[in-house]
Amino acid sequence: SHMIEDGDTFWDYPNATTDLGYYMNIAEAHSSINALATYVTGQGFETNQSTQIVLGNIIGSGEDSIHDVLWNQVVMTEALGDAMAEIVRNDKAHLINLKPLWIGDMRSVWNKQGMIKHYVHIPSNKIFKPSKVFHTMRNRIANQVHGTSIFTALKKIIDLKAEALDDEGLIRHRE
Repeated sequence: SHMIEDGDTFWDYPNATTDLGYYMNIAEAHSSINALATYVTGQGFETNQSTQIVLGNIIGSGEDSIHDVLWNQVVMTEALGDAMAEIVRNDKAHLINLKPLWIGDMRSVWNKQGMIKHYVHIPSNKIFKPSKVFHTMRNRIANQVHGTSIFTALKKIIDLKAEALDDEGLIRHRE
């Protein structure tokens, strides 16, 4: 999912569904990532009263709090390498919401200089300016246009463990 056209680089997050599957189905990874997100978001942050009011009105996709949105952002960044949320502002340019976006539906477009030009929500073809997307990346190195999922390093071990458990089940079945 790394293409170049007119000097721009596109990235479509091809491993999003696979990495989400690892996160959802591997208990140790699931609980470790959740614990990290709970620790990080549980640290809190200091702000002034007007910012507290704004953040108190964040509803995410409907019933979320700012804590829920940020917790999800940390989890998805760790598990998938990248996470995005739509930054919603009112007509006075004040922040009114942060809505999580499924990274598997997104494309980031980068120019030759390595700067994000825009994001595309692929199913709707909606284009977002960089200022409209809160994008976090895990372990981005050099000039990569995406982060690196924790599962990139763990896939081999996870798959070998699963294979060994399957083999053990077959062996026990034959006894």
